[in-house]
Amino acid sequence: MTSIQRPSRTARTLFRLRDLLAVPTGVGAAARAAVLAGLCLTAIVALQSATGIGHLASSLGSTVIVAFLLPDSAFARPRVILAGHAVSSLTGWTVAALLGPSPWAAALAVGLSIVVMQALHCMQPPAGGDPILIVGADPATAVASVAIGAVVVAAAAWLYRFGRGSVRASGS
Repeated sequence: MTSIQRPSRTARTLFRLRDLLAVPTGVGAAARAAVLAGLCLTAIVALQSATGIGHLASSLGSTVIVAFLLPDSAFARPRVILAGHAVSSLTGWTVAALLGPSPWAAALAVGLSIVVMQALHCMQPPAGGDPILIVGADPATAVASVAIGAVVVAAAAWLYRFGRGSVRASGS
């Protein structure tokens, strides 16, 4: 009589994780994305509170929607999340340093960030809002806030993609 081996505890945990992270269509997908987005944003707020950085960029709300509701989108790739937010933030910081805070400077910074993201192949549409925050607030604090958020969202997006089995060998 042949005995059937049970999967290891680690394998069973990974299988449960994959079941949890499966992306169905419809309301279930939206509910799962909402829960994961809320957890991700809560982690960002906790880290920002711990570091004394108090801005929560609205662009990160849009980024978590893309990362968890459309995880196979090119915009949900961790590299694109990090690079897009970095480019937009640095563009906003540069424009703020040159022109000071104004609605005109914010509009210019958004336009420039789009051009630079496109040129660098890191288009992250939600990151287009970063320069508005950065030009209108203390640039150093706002850039640090966006950086913390982008790192947390990119890491969560990578874990989510990994758990679903959609991370390629390149890690994106």
